[in-house]
Amino acid sequence: MSAPVTSEAPRFITRTQSVWLWQLSLAGVVILIALVVVAIAPEMFASATVAIGVGIVIAATVVVMIVPWDRVGRPAIAVIPAVDVLAIGLMAFGSDLRFGFLWVFPVAWIATHYTVRGLSGILALIGVIIVVDALSHDPSADSTLRFVVVLVSLTFLGITIHAGARKNRAVIRLLRRQSDRLETTLTRVRAQERRVI
Repeated sequence: MSAPVTSEAPRFITRTQSVWLWQLSLAGVVILIALVVVAIAPEMFASATVAIGVGIVIAATVVVMIVPWDRVGRPAIAVIPAVDVLAIGLMAFGSDLRFGFLWVFPVAWIATHYTVRGLSGILALIGVIIVVDALSHDPSADSTLRFVVVLVSLTFLGITIHAGARKNRAVIRLLRRQSDRLETTLTRVRAQERRVI
């Protein structure tokens, strides 16, 4: 008789792989963009905020690779995409939000694994960064339009991803329940076969 499969170990492996995947995806894109910027427009790195933002993403990635995520709670994991949002905000600071499209990564991460409250929090943080940037550099109608376009786009993207992730989690829960019932039925059938023999 085979032992029932527990969902504890796969959940931890999945959590670690998920954290690595999200952070390594962002880090890969940021490093590639940084290399292109150094080759094409090195003067952009004259702005300390761009270099600091890239450095923070790389440092966060190193931390992600070191921390044992199977021992860390979900609220603590949410700190990583929040740090990424701040790092991207530094990269985009004063640059007409050229790097702002990178916010898609932390928004998608939070939308996939956290509640609407978590998604609202990360979008609010992005909104504050855009407002501070606009007030510091270009308090005009263009900056207001950028704020609306970026925040509305990220909001709808986050809601779409969140809804899809909830549906996927519901399907996975259903499949697990059906698998548990099948395992129970197989165990009973095997027990009856042993009694008959």
